Amino acid sequence: MKTKSFLLMLLFASILLSCGGGVQRSQTGSDNEAQGPLDFSAVWMAYQDNVYGYVGDNFERFYFLIDSMQVDAEDTLLYHVWGKYRIKWDIIDYEGQVRVMDISEKETHFSPELEHYDAQVYDLISKWELKSTSICIREGETINGQMASTFYILDGKAVFDDINLGSDPYCNNQFTGTLISPEYGEQKCRWGAFRIPDSEDLDIGAAEFSPADEYLGNGWWSYREASREGTDEGWEYEKRCRWSLGEDSLPRIPVQVRPFVRATEKAPVTVKELMAGFRFGMNEKEYTAAYDKLERIECDQIKLIVNNTYFQASGGTEYYANGQLYYKSLYLNYKGVRGDILTKADFEAVATYFKGVYGADSLHHMYTELPISEFPTHHWIKDNLYFCLTWVPEGEVENFIALEYINGPVYWEVMNRKK
Repeated sequence: MKTKSFLLMLLFASILLSCGGGVQRSQTGSDNEAQGPLDFSAVWMAYQDNVYGYVGDNFERFYFLIDSMQVDAEDTLLYHVWGKYRIKWDIIDYEGQVRVMDISEKETHFSPELEHYDAQVYDLISKWELKSTSICIREGETINGQMASTFYILDGKAVFDDINLGSDPYCNNQFTGTLISPEYGEQKCRWGAFRIPDSEDLDIGAAEFSPADEYLGNGWWSYREASREGTDEGWEYEKRCRWSLGEDSLPRIPVQVRPFVRATEKAPVTVKELMAGFRFGMNEKEYTAAYDKLERIECDQIKLIVNNTYFQASGGTEYYANGQLYYKSLYLNYKGVRGDILTKADFEAVATYFKGVYGADSLHHMYTELPISEFPTHHWIKDNLYFCLTWVPEGEVENFIALEYINGPVYWEVMNRKK
């Protein structure tokens, strides 16, 4: 490793020395020699809104973000990295190391932009070793692999190569590796800027990345919707929804369902009681008090009884407008004290129960599945309440059922306010 590092440092030195000979000059033509080793953090952290990825043979969408990077104090080929990734509804924090493995000059076709900068493009190969720092959610996972990047030197700095960004096959920061999970086993893991390596069956796009219809249910529906809508607002929404939900990024109700849900917009606020002691209108202190009364199970699971059936659940998300609760989600993860895996039959039984609570006729109930909604979902409206029940299959390992309660009039007010 010391020999390899020494050779790479010599290569760095040759690149840096070449800067004074015209390979890297500013747009004004003045010499700009780099001071010290190149820092590649800006190359790896560029265009993160355009990073797409997947895990597994079914191309489950994989979201990846670098929060920060830092060059090691003693080894300038080593970087420390922190960030997060997301698989389905799990958001996982990670930390890790990135090591520069190789740098070589890249053969490129003539480019007016490159001639303008008088710059040489380089290939950069790096080794990535990441590990989950989250507790209870995908605890102990690791991601290992290599990334292929291209850059050039401008004003003494390594710059992400976006010279041919408009070309159809353009891509950069292409990661090829493996995700190893104590819970879910070993899966291939790929991500990249603008395109994903090894994604022929998933990516059917010509001019830009486009997921195939058969994989939309694996996390790609929001991307397809934003792509078809083609507006800046649509893409901003898609980017915001990657990591959190809030007043400015609540999951938008599918277009085909909106006329049905719109009936709640001006409805009287008669429904307040939700489930397990939660109710619309409570403030954060009241919500916390209600949540603290619930029976706790390991890994912050809570006990919920639905139609006389015991479920192990998680508290989900809650949102407030003017200090009052108007959105609440709950996730049923297992059934019974033993923690049995949920089945589609469990979902259908819960749906039958709620049909009795909120109604089964067309004025109160609607059912959707692909291509209208990503997963099988039941929708109900009752006065001001919009309630949806979603079946989220996780394959053979784990399934869950999502419950979402929305105060319709407040929801539409918030969404209109954020336009």
